[in-house]
Amino acid sequence: MTYEIDNPEIQGLLRQIAERIGGQMPKGWGFTLLLFEFTPGDSLFYISSAQRPDMVKMMQKFVRRQTIQ
Repeated sequence: MTYEIDNPEIQGLLRQIAERIGGQMPKGWGFTLLLFEFTPGDSLFYISSAQRPDMVKMMQKFVRRQTIQ
């Protein structure tokens, strides 16, 4: 989980949560956590146990499933 963002407060929070989630994951499973801002800034940050290309593929798959329903 290496992802640097320019907001130290959010970066620290993401790392804390990811450590808790990662320690409870069954073998062979991964996770992604999205954190976003409701205000007009539309900031979106994420942390994942997967490599970025793999996570992008899984996010695309997730979006396709949502648009089919």
